[in-house]
Amino acid sequence: MKKALSSIALLFVLPCIFSVSVADTNNKIQKIEKLPQPYSESDLYGYWFDAYNTPEIKILKLMILAPDGVAIDSLLIQAGNDVEEVKQESRWRFDPKSSVLTQEVTSMTYTINGKVEPKDLGKIEPVKVSVVIQKSGDDIYMGTVSSDGTLEIYQKITKAMKDEIHKKAHENVRE
Repeated sequence: MKKALSSIALLFVLPCIFSVSVADTNNKIQKIEKLPQPYSESDLYGYWFDAYNTPEIKILKLMILAPDGVAIDSLLIQAGNDVEEVKQESRWRFDPKSSVLTQEVTSMTYTINGKVEPKDLGKIEPVKVSVVIQKSGDDIYMGTVSSDGTLEIYQKITKAMKDEIHKKAHENVRE
């Protein structure tokens, strides 16, 4: 039931998060500054996201890094009325000396339109990525680079963004 509720919540929040601006392009150009290393584990705590939105497709990557060492990663893809989600739960740790984030997947689910689909993904190796944290104005970004050179950039969801998402969600409920 808890997993179903979290999936439903993500599907409900998906349209709202796309309407929250990732970067306000109307503001003056802001300097991007790399935060000084070493980073602490607590710098990574919280909700991180990356979104891609076109008229045809919406993609949301969400990563939650909790202080208790539990992580939840979710990839949602919406094309038309169809929504696919890959969700994994893992244990995570961060080495401040090397700036390496390691996640060991403990479970993974794949759903299409809210229905869990059986998928055997085999043994999943631990994921290790180098981390760089940058700040631009009030926005905080985490770049991760895997050993094969794949770069992913996540934006930290701030309290102001959470408030805006909740506001948009309430507006959508009233419509």
